[in-house]
Amino acid sequence: MVVFSDCMECERFYNDRASHKCCCEAYPDGIPREWYLNGNPKEVKECNNGIGFKPECNEDLDMDETLNHPKTRQTRIHRKPQSKSTAGTVN
Repeated sequence: MVVFSDCMECERFYNDRASHKCCCEAYPDGIPREWYLNGNPKEVKECNNGIGFKPECNEDLDMDETLNHPKTRQTRIHRKPQSKSTAGTVN
């Protein structure tokens, strides 16, 4: 499953590779799952600890750079293998 959270668009967001958690300055020990999936950081004054959403400027990034942003690591696209009955047929 691919999840795009508003948190990922915040300048304060980072991926703690040691703990495998999505973190930010507001949640240095890990962003709570419910907040990450359903929160509205763009619409509230503060997320936690007096720290609020700060938009990151990535207007100049193309789709590949957005999907493979250094903060989120390399995105891997998994494709469904073709069945033997349809492999090699031309439509």
